[in-house]
Amino acid sequence: MEQRHVWVLGALLLLTTAGGQLHAQSPRIWIGARGGIDIGSLSFDPDTISGLTHGSTTGIAIGAEFDYWFSDHFGVSAQPSYVQKGGTTDQTFTLFGTSYKYSSSYNGSYFEIPILFKISFGSGNVRPMVFIGPEIGFKLSAKQRVTTSVTDSTIDIPDSDITSINFGIIGGVGATYNVSPTTMIFLEAAYDYGLTNLNAQYGKDLGGGEVDNQKIFTRDFRITLGVLFGFGKQSE
Repeated sequence: MEQRHVWVLGALLLLTTAGGQLHAQSPRIWIGARGGIDIGSLSFDPDTISGLTHGSTTGIAIGAEFDYWFSDHFGVSAQPSYVQKGGTTDQTFTLFGTSYKYSSSYNGSYFEIPILFKISFGSGNVRPMVFIGPEIGFKLSAKQRVTTSVTDSTIDIPDSDITSINFGIIGGVGATYNVSPTTMIFLEAAYDYGLTNLNAQYGKDLGGGEVDNQKIFTRDFRITLGVLFGFGKQSE
């Protein structure tokens, strides 16, 4: 009976040691694809228009991912992506006893490159993580849809009216699941905080002695799924 216990303990020790070695030698380079939805809104400064309400738009966010892990718990990630973001504003006003509704939506598409620092926790097949880092976005297109009680039109926003490069900070949480030693899937939720004023006319004369003092920033909540494939080995 005692000999049997020795064999069991020996087998468990061997499996634990082999599992630790396998995890320590997991790939340090991961390459894959990601896709999800972007729920975008706009922030106005100052936001002083009476009766104005803000809403969101939903777009897609798809791209590639390149991760490099310095250790089992700390890595850096580049995620070039195509992202649709925007926001809506609605206002109801009364003129000569008649109620009117004015709605405007901004829909922009961007090529974004976030560089994120990741921290992973645990050592099992399912591992939670947190991440944060800067990004740069290049405007590909920008449209505005205006809807009133009598009209509904969509126009391309001139390049002179909107900033072409948008800087931001992205932070979020997620979890990975190791399907195999060289394949993992992940789920992430992130918040994208725009730092650049989109209003390219800011500070310019509107005529009549008035100056455009309205700043506009992007605010986005993003949910993403993806798959990564590992290459190479980590050092012990």
